[in-house]
Amino acid sequence: MKTSVALLALLTSFACGDSKPKEMPDAGIDAPPPFAEAMPTSMPQLIDLGGPVLAAPKVQPIFFANDALQTQIEQFLTQMGTSPYWSAAATEYGVGALTVLPSIVTTDAPPATDNDVGTWVVAHAPNPDPNTIYTLFLGDGVVVTGQDGNSCDAYGAYHDEATGSGNAPVIFALVPRCNPATEFDHAQTKLDELTISTSHELLEASTDPRVETAPAYGDVDDDHAILAIVPGAEDGDLCEYLDSAYIKGVGDFMVQRTWSNAAAKAGHDPCVPAPATPYIAAAPVFTESVQIDGFTGTRTTKAMQLTVGASKTIEIDPFSDQPTDAFAIQVDDAAAMYGGPAELTFQWDKPLGKNGDKLHLTVTRARAPGNGEPGSIFVLSTKTDAGLVSQWWGYVSN
Repeated sequence: MKTSVALLALLTSFACGDSKPKEMPDAGIDAPPPFAEAMPTSMPQLIDLGGPVLAAPKVQPIFFANDALQTQIEQFLTQMGTSPYWSAAATEYGVGALTVLPSIVTTDAPPATDNDVGTWVVAHAPNPDPNTIYTLFLGDGVVVTGQDGNSCDAYGAYHDEATGSGNAPVIFALVPRCNPATEFDHAQTKLDELTISTSHELLEASTDPRVETAPAYGDVDDDHAILAIVPGAEDGDLCEYLDSAYIKGVGDFMVQRTWSNAAAKAGHDPCVPAPATPYIAAAPVFTESVQIDGFTGTRTTKAMQLTVGASKTIEIDPFSDQPTDAFAIQVDDAAAMYGGPAELTFQWDKPLGKNGDKLHLTVTRARAPGNGEPGSIFVLSTKTDAGLVSQWWGYVSN
C-alpha cells in the first residue's frame, strides 16, 4: 500500500518529536467587535451667514483709571492670544492669533445705558479699525442700565457693532464687573468671572464680528434651529450652560470652551479644547418637521408636534466616542427650568443607556405654550463627575 506524500510528511513530523498536531491560530471568533460610535445622522452645526470673520483679530482693552485688575487682565489677554486654547477654538473658522494692543486708560465717565455703549466706544475709537475689538472693562460698582434691566442682573458681557466715522464698523465688547456668585457658578473670584466672560466674547466677536449688519457664524443649521434660541446662536453660547466648559485653559486663568463644528461632526465633544475623557450624550430621533421662527425668518426644523393632552413616544439614542458603562439621561421642560409651569411631561421606558442603545421617551403636552409662543422646549442632559457635560435641546410645536 502506497503512503501519500502528505501523509508521509505528517508521519515524519510526529517522528521528529511533535506528538500532536499544532493548534490553529486563534481567528478571533470570541473577540468583541471593534467599538463604533452610534452618533446621530445629523449633528448640530454653526452655519456661515456670509459675513466676514476676523482673520487677524486685535483687541483694544479700555480701562477706567485705577482699575485694580488691569494688570492681570492684560496678562491674561497676552497669554490667551497665542495659546493652544485660542487656536483650538478659532482656527477652524478662519480666525488667527489675537494681537493685544496697548491699553487705553480713561478718566471719562462710563456709559450709562445700553444705548450709550456703542456711541461711547466710537468716541474713544476716532480712527476705527474693522479688525479690532474695542473691549470696555467696566470698573467695580459700575452699572449699565438697559430696557430689560441692569448689567450683571439682566445680562452679563456681550459683543456688538456700532458705526464709526465714514460709516466704518466698530466692533466692541462690554465686560461688566459682576459678582462671580451671581454670574457664573464656575467663577471663584471677580478675575475668574472677567476672564471667562472675556474669552467667550472675544471668540464670538472674532467669528461673528458684524453681528448687526453682516453676520458670519451667527446661526445654527435648520435641523437644530432650536439651538439658536436656546442656548444661543454663536460659538460661545452653544457651550455656556455646561459645567465642563469652564476650565483653567490659559495658564492659571479661567476660560470658557466654545463650539467646534469639526468636533461635533466627528462625534466628539463639540466644546473645545476637549478633555481626554469619553464624550457622552443622547439625541432625540425626530420623525416630524415643523415651522419655527429664527433669525433668518421662518424655517423648517426637526421636531415633534403635540396638542394639549396628546402624547407621542420618540426614540432617544445615547452615544459616546469611547466605550462607557450605561449612563443616566435627564430630561427637563424648559419652561419649568426657567420658573414657569411645566408645558411638557415625560415618561421613560428606562433613563439609562450606553452607546448604541435605543431608549424611548413618551412626551405629553400638559398645557399650551406660555407667552403666546408657538411651541415648547425640552432638553436632554448627561452628567459625569465633571458635572453637566452635554445637552441636546428639542422643540415641540403646539
